[in-house]
Amino acid sequence: MTASPAPDPGRALALDAMRGLALFGMALSGMIPFGGVHERHLPDWMYHAQIPPPEYKLDTTRYGLTWVDLVFPFFLFALGAALPLAQARYAESGATGKIWGRGVVRYLALAMFAYVVEQTKFGRLQQPGQPYTVPQLLTCLGLFALIALAWGRWPRGMPAWVNPVGQGVGVLGLAAVIWQYPWPGGPFGFVRVDVILLVLANMAFFGTVIAWATRRHPAWLWGLTLAVMVLFTMVAEGWAFGPQLGAWTPLKELYQFSYFKYLAIVLPGVWAGSFYLQATHREPVDGWGVVAVGLGLPTIAWVLLLDGRDWSKTALAILALAGIAYAHSLPSDGRIRAWLRAGCICVLVGLMCLPQGGGIRKDWATLSYFPMTAGLSLLTLAGLESLATMRPAWVRPLALAGMNAMLGYIAITHLVPALIRITKLHDGIGWVVWDTPLRAQGLEIMTVYGFAQAALVLAVAALGTRFRWFMRS
Repeated sequence: MTASPAPDPGRALALDAMRGLALFGMALSGMIPFGGVHERHLPDWMYHAQIPPPEYKLDTTRYGLTWVDLVFPFFLFALGAALPLAQARYAESGATGKIWGRGVVRYLALAMFAYVVEQTKFGRLQQPGQPYTVPQLLTCLGLFALIALAWGRWPRGMPAWVNPVGQGVGVLGLAAVIWQYPWPGGPFGFVRVDVILLVLANMAFFGTVIAWATRRHPAWLWGLTLAVMVLFTMVAEGWAFGPQLGAWTPLKELYQFSYFKYLAIVLPGVWAGSFYLQATHREPVDGWGVVAVGLGLPTIAWVLLLDGRDWSKTALAILALAGIAYAHSLPSDGRIRAWLRAGCICVLVGLMCLPQGGGIRKDWATLSYFPMTAGLSLLTLAGLESLATMRPAWVRPLALAGMNAMLGYIAITHLVPALIRITKLHDGIGWVVWDTPLRAQGLEIMTVYGFAQAALVLAVAALGTRFRWFMRS
């Protein structure tokens, strides 16, 4: 098996890079110091806005966004944007009937992945308050390998039996470990689930259906997005049949109506992805200007939203209007122009929705969260698209990791935490922070350590891509 020099040229490099950026953000948000180091902690904006230091407890009376609160929307948006591309490949091969079967299989595979990952991840292997043992760490590394095999896809060109045999070994191995291991939290069951993954499974299924239904009329997606926001408001405010609708679920282990609201982020992603299928497209002349607006405005936006004062909201509205004016100066047939304009409009809609729910909040989500994060996702994709056109080598590391996000996910939950402990690297860093003259710089050391772990997650996912070995649902 030999390394491949680059991602598939037929893929959308910027979209893969966006997924890689989200993967890095997810890894970093869980690996930076929590609880403070020597009575010091990182600034509030390094954590979820509703889980600030020093207590790190959910406070639903706090409003605002941080970069951490954009990680999940970026995943949702990228999922939606990839759907038109995937469906177009089926349509070109004349296998449109497979789209529906593929959608169901993907849904069930992702849902099972959500349960397996949550119930076998690193933190589930030990008794609370007890140190990890070498057998536990080896078990975690073994689980990583088995999960990777069970959901893995070997490179094309390998014998036909390799994929089913590898997946069979992974499934049977997982079943044996799950059955035999003395899990401290109790046996495997449909009680504990990775909600992020289960939401993604639901959004992949419903997004597939809607993307196919609207493939000839992408503009309809905005009407459906508005309908989702109206339904969300009905449930949140208790209007009409909203409470009954919100409580209905045919099978709570796989679907809850509360997941449905995230279509308000997925569907704008589907709309954005439809532009990749259009034959006419001309890149903007002012490439670096697009990068500045596309990547700079989302950063400024969450800083202003975290501040939350009236002048901050006014400043963000002015910047969004300026972004719309800038977008109109770009070529009329460019997808980047459309993404910038739609992104800025979504930001304005998000600002107008702030009074509902008292402000913008991820947990529990308020109405403004959905158009705002959809808009910031559109802007980010536009910035990355322009950057990928001018300097593809700059975004390729993120793209390589983004093409293998499932592998990166289990690197976060299984591989990296076990690896840094079994190699004693974690103990070594702890000794430097707590028991040497470098103690005063403990917070800085632990922060760099968190960045290094997140980079390792990207490296694992990118390495799988380089060798054309992918995890797929």
